Amino acid sequence: MAHNFDVLYTEVNQLHFIEPQSVAPGSISTGWVDMKNFSRFCAKVNIGVITVSGTVDAKIEQAQDGAGAGVKDLTDHAGTVLALTQVADVTGDNTQHTLEGTDEQLDTANGYTHIRLTVTTAVAAALIAGELAALVARYEPVAQPNLTQRVVSHPVVPHTIFA
Repeated sequence: MAHNFDVLYTEVNQLHFIEPQSVAPGSISTGWVDMKNFSRFCAKVNIGVITVSGTVDAKIEQAQDGAGAGVKDLTDHAGTVLALTQVADVTGDNTQHTLEGTDEQLDTANGYTHIRLTVTTAVAAALIAGELAALVARYEPVAQPNLTQRVVSHPVVPHTIFA
């Protein structure tokens, strides 16, 4: 069976990762993603084992540039923070979660153009991984990374390429 992934690769660009790791209480973030050429985004959070009494939270943050100027939480039109909250060890072990949104959620009136995924563990460590993808390129197909380099630079996360 032949698959045509040309359309998929014009719509999706894997931009930043949080490599699989044990995270002590605290926060870890992806790099900043410039949304000027994309209209949608999706963040995926993979949670492995959460140490007893630990919790995991994740959220999308926005900033005015790639250095994180003016960083603040990304909210929907009702003002609700786009977040995953209080995933606990009892029910949250070995789960996957997504956070999705559009460029219309950015505070563009105040110059916000960039987003990132931030995952926070509290009380105890947790095994986590995450990725942030910009979706639906505005003007032309998304420039793709050299796939050989992507596999080499992320050996823990295998990627399968179909021709």
